[in-house]
Formats: sequence, C-alpha cells, structure tokens
Amino acid sequence: MRKLYQGWGPWVLLLVLLLGLSLGGRHLYLAWLRYNLTQAQTQLLSSAHSKAEQIAAWRQERLGDAEVLAQNPLLAKHLGEWMADGRQSELPTSIGKHLDALLSRYGYISATVIDADGRPRRALGETRLRPALDDLEKAHMNEAWRTRRAILSELHDDTRGYPHLHLLAPLFDGDRPVGAILLLIRASDALYPLIQSLPLPTRTAEAFLVRREGDRAVLISDLRHQAQAAFKIENPLSDTQLPSVRAALGQTGVIEGNDYRGVAVSVAAQPIKGTAWTLIVKQDTEELLAPARRQAWLLGGWLLTLLGLLATGLGFLSLRSRRRHERLMRDAEAAERTSLRQFQNLFEQAQDGILLMNTDHQFLDANPAALSLLRLDLDELRRLRLPDILAPEEHPRLESAVSTMMGGQPHHQPWIHVRRDGSRFAADVTAKPLSDTTYFATLRDVTEQQRLRRQEDIHAKILELLAHDAPLPDILDTIAREVEHAHPGMLCGILLLDDSGTRLIDGAGPSLPDFYNQAV
Repeated sequence: MRKLYQGWGPWVLLLVLLLGLSLGGRHLYLAWLRYNLTQAQTQLLSSAHSKAEQIAAWRQERLGDAEVLAQNPLLAKHLGEWMADGRQSELPTSIGKHLDALLSRYGYISATVIDADGRPRRALGETRLRPALDDLEKAHMNEAWRTRRAILSELHDDTRGYPHLHLLAPLFDGDRPVGAILLLIRASDALYPLIQSLPLPTRTAEAFLVRREGDRAVLISDLRHQAQAAFKIENPLSDTQLPSVRAALGQTGVIEGNDYRGVAVSVAAQPIKGTAWTLIVKQDTEELLAPARRQAWLLGGWLLTLLGLLATGLGFLSLRSRRRHERLMRDAEAAERTSLRQFQNLFEQAQDGILLMNTDHQFLDANPAALSLLRLDLDELRRLRLPDILAPEEHPRLESAVSTMMGGQPHHQPWIHVRRDGSRFAADVTAKPLSDTTYFATLRDVTEQQRLRRQEDIHAKILELLAHDAPLPDILDTIAREVEHAHPGMLCGILLLDDSGTRLIDGAGPSLPDFYNQAV
C-alpha cells in the first residue's frame, strides 16, 4: 500500500499543481483583462481629448473668419454705402467676389447681407433670400451689435430642416452699426466629418456629441451605426445607466456601460470648450478586450502544453522547458530589435524636429528633421548646449521652464531659436520628461505662419490708411518700411512718374541716403 501511495504521489502533486494553476490562472486572467482594458481606455481618452481640442479649434477658426469680416473697415463702408443707395439691387462686385471666395474656400453654404434694421438684403450661396430673420438669429444679431464681436450659434436644426450653425459678423462705420454678415454652416459638411474621423483602427469605435436640454440628453451629431441620427435620439436624464446621459450630466473621463444599441462599451467623455457640448468617443468593450483575450488563450495553451510535458517525465520537461526558454529569449530579443528599429524609423522619419537632452542642457540625440532645422550635423549639435541655439532673450525663462516640465507638467510654448549663421526662426516646442535626468522636445517651425500673419497685419494697416484718406507720402512710407522689415538687410524705395510721364520723382525711401534719391 505504501508503494501504491508513493506511486500516486506525483499524480497528486500534479493535481494540486493543476488546481492551483486553475485558481491562480483565473485570478491572473481577470487582472490581465482589467489591466488591458484600462490601457485601452486610456488610449480612448487620449483620442477624445485630442478630438475635443480639434473641435474647439474649428470653432475658433470660424469665429476668426467672422472677426476678419467685422474688422474690415472697407467692407463696412462699402456695404453701408450700398445699403444706403436704394437704387442698387446687386452687391458691389468686389464685395460679392470676397463673399463668394469665403463660401468656396471655407465651406460655408450661404452668406446673407443684413442691413442696420435687421432685414436680409442679399443672399449668396445655396439658400434663397428670406424676408426676415428668425428669433434666434435676431437675438444673436443684437448681441453681436451690442458686444461688437462675432457670434457663433449653438448647433440646431429647428429652422432649416437640417443641423446647422450660423455665424454673425457685425459691421460698424465708426460707432454706428451699418449691418452684419450672416454665414450658414451645414454641420454634415464640416463639423460631423471632423467628429467622426478617428485615428483608431477599429470596426466599432465612433464619436458623437451630446447636449443637455432641460431634463433630456440629446444626441446632436450623426452616428457611425445609425445615419441621420442627429437631434432624433433623446434620453431622459433619469436614465443614468446610459453613458451618454451621465456625460450630459457633467461626468467626464472614462465611463463604462451599455450604449444605445444595448452593447457594453467603454466611453471617453470630454467637454468642448466654449460650448454646452460633450464629446463622446466610445468603443465596444468586447473589441477592446479581444487582443488581451487572444494573448491569454495563447498563454493558457502554453501552460497546458507544459503540464502535458510534466506528465511525461521531469527529465523531458526540463529539456523542453530549457529549449522553450531559449526560444522565448531569442523571440524577445528579436521583438526588442524590431521595436527598436520601428522606433528608430519613426524617430528619423518624423516631420517635426526631435531633440533628446539631459537636465544639464546637453544634447544626446536628434532626428534629421531637427538637424535640418538647425542646419547642423549631429556631432556639431552634441558640442553645443541648449542655450546656444536659443535667442538671448529666451535665456531668462529656460531654467524655470525645464524645472516645471521635469516636475511633470507638459510644456508647449513658442521659442525663438538661432542658427549658427545668426538666422532666427520661431518654433512651437513640446517637451516631456523621459527619466529623472533626460527629456525630449519636438520642434515645429512656425516662421512661415508668423510671416503670413505679419503680411495680413500689413495689408490691414495699409487698408486702414487708405480708408482714412491718409496722405500718399505716409502710405508709401509705410509700404517701404514694412517691406524692409519683412526682408532684413534690404533697402526699399518707391519712385513715381511726374505729370509729364517722362521723369521719376521720389515717392518714398525712408532708409535710402538723400544723395541716392537725388541721383535717381
């Protein structure tokens, strides 16, 4: 009997081991699923945050379009003259072309000219001229005149039969309102595609907007799984089992629950700045967990294989385990090499410049885009320190900026850089720590953007001089000085023909010496 018990000993040990593995494996399996779900939800939340910023930026761009119209004194003057002249039915050609260009370039479906009495006078685009504004448009027009600022409406579909927003640009001649421009935006043309364009490679993820209206949560954009759903799906705020309702009530971040299809989902809710909207980015929980489940089943298969090998003999298991360990090590090394190659390719092919530095401001590495931007090779860059590539006026804030960033607060600010040849360029810099002593920074050259903004300011300044009937010498002098400012090292002069048309006379040349102007 004792020998019989001794013969059963390994099998009892195997049974105990199998039971322990089953209980422990179940616990680990559930923990593994929760960990992977949390990681996937974090990625979902990051996508929602990025998409919310894109939507807020889109709204600001639309308000910027209206502010450009509102701040154009020539447009206000000419429209005021046109509306004062009751004999003219057609818009002046210059204004019509300007508004047509705005419609075609930025996706507005119509532009309506409104006079100082709030009456529509002319409509361009897809919509016909209406005899009067609706109540909401009147309220927004009065608010725009009162605040002298552009107004972008909420998303609604109560007056035109489709979801839309309207944008009002007030026009003033001095302190006197002369009218307004009403721009109409069809949500399905620009806003909805922006919302639904997610970077996630998935078959179930979708994004949409919800808004609280009284005691209901209203879906105000289309759905991926249900076309033309905007303003057609409403849920009472008492139904807090729905993630969309909880988001409308103000809950942000990750929310778990069942969606409008009754399917378990993970939701990332983010409010849109400046609106009553909440962005919801959701994905089926089943799809989020699918990779983790596949990995868990794969691991379970390996464990069963090991148990089978154990049953055939400890010696064979030891040999099998050693070979498996060696193979896993090779696979891990290969995977690590592949991962490093992929990271290196991403690092080298990135369009933005990437710099790796330590807290002593020494450069550790840089990608080709950064070297091209700084016009240095890697060895030259490593011999420099961060202050060497920054403009002197940036040095006083460097230490505090690095200290704050290393403390865990992400850094995103514009900095002025200096190349070895003395040329300067502005770059948006985003920096985050990698370890206690190292961090990385991405550089995006915004010099061209600043140049374009400068050109727009120059055009506005010259138009303002023209609008105020400034003397011709002042206008020419302003043009010459702005050309010299835009092209350092260049001297600009403007020559005019005299009344006879045979001689040149000096128009402007603020930096040219007198003897040169006289000689010409």
